[in-house]
Amino acid sequence: MKDIETIEDVALFVEKFYDKLLADHTINHHFEGLDIKSHLQVIVDFWST
Repeated sequence: MKDIETIEDVALFVEKFYDKLLADHTINHHFEGLDIKSHLQVIVDFWST
């Protein structure tokens, strides 16, 4: 993976991370009922500042 330099890079990293997290049945239950689209935007915004 290349260096994270732009907000698009942050978004891609977060998306890939959460794809793996949500596929993991040992921890994905913590995210049930969560509006994942809104949550991911908050996370991307946080890591972009």
